[in-house]
Amino acid sequence: MVVSLRVVSLGLFFLALLNVSAFAENSRVSAEDMLALMQKNTRELSYQGSVIYSQGRHMESIKIHHSFEQGVQFERLEYLSGAPKVIIRRGDKVFFINSTVGIINLIKPVPLGSFTRDYHSQLGLTPTPYQLQLAGTSRVAGRPVLLLTVLAQDAHRFGFKLALDQQTGLLLRSLMVDHQGDILERFEYTDIVVGEPIDAKHFALTVDNQQLLKHQTASYPDKSLKKKHLIDPSSKTASRWTVNWLPADFHLLDPQSSQQTMPSLKPTMQDAMMYSDGLTAFSIFVADAIDMSDLNLIQKGATTAYNATKKDSLGIYTVTVVGEIPVQTAKKIAHSVSR
Repeated sequence: MVVSLRVVSLGLFFLALLNVSAFAENSRVSAEDMLALMQKNTRELSYQGSVIYSQGRHMESIKIHHSFEQGVQFERLEYLSGAPKVIIRRGDKVFFINSTVGIINLIKPVPLGSFTRDYHSQLGLTPTPYQLQLAGTSRVAGRPVLLLTVLAQDAHRFGFKLALDQQTGLLLRSLMVDHQGDILERFEYTDIVVGEPIDAKHFALTVDNQQLLKHQTASYPDKSLKKKHLIDPSSKTASRWTVNWLPADFHLLDPQSSQQTMPSLKPTMQDAMMYSDGLTAFSIFVADAIDMSDLNLIQKGATTAYNATKKDSLGIYTVTVVGEIPVQTAKKIAHSVSR
């Protein structure tokens, strides 16, 4: 489920940072200064290029087009490996296209993946579970970059290593790393062109213009995307289940905008809750009267999926925690769930 959410989330926001070239000339600039104008520069630049995205042993190549016209962002992500698929963003609407389902208007999921992490709003908070450090210079996609390290302040989340284009401020590389420094997830441009006009046909939604699908498929009606927001941890929810332990700074997302299900189970047999600290997220699924003790732990890159089958006076149930968190953290969360 997390993998599918990640695929969906890739097309929603493309994160980058401000005009770093100006900061490069100022030795007193801080990492916080770099983040301050990130959203403005990301929105207003036009760029296109090729990206490698890998998680564990799985790797995908993606072609990206991004444009900003009359105050509206347009973005297209075309997967160049595996089954043909495209994600298109037009303003606040996001569409997923492939030869099986045609064109689907998506409801915005929780930001997952380096394309969508809201580095600016999260790392601008005080206090924060992350610490920022400038880490020198290097080159990515043949362009000079400034390096920024995002250190996790506890053992319950991973850190990041960012590379920002010195000329434009675009995020050219993001690595998610564990506490030993091993790379769990990589997003990296192999080439990029900035500032050239991008033909509007790249953002068209018709099947013919995509030249991707073999059969004509009507699109779903456009609907306004629901905005996600965090809810007060002390507020009551309709869930029958209680999560008795959570890592610091993770907050429950609005249940109405974070509904998920595990595809192997009927929706009526499970409850789901999603939590985020702003940069990463995990979900808790609880399946009543289901024994999944034969499936204990699965890891893929940064993503952990852990099952804990439990029993109380009302019977057996299985808690599954899925997200970009360390194994021990997932285990502690799962075993804390009760009813």
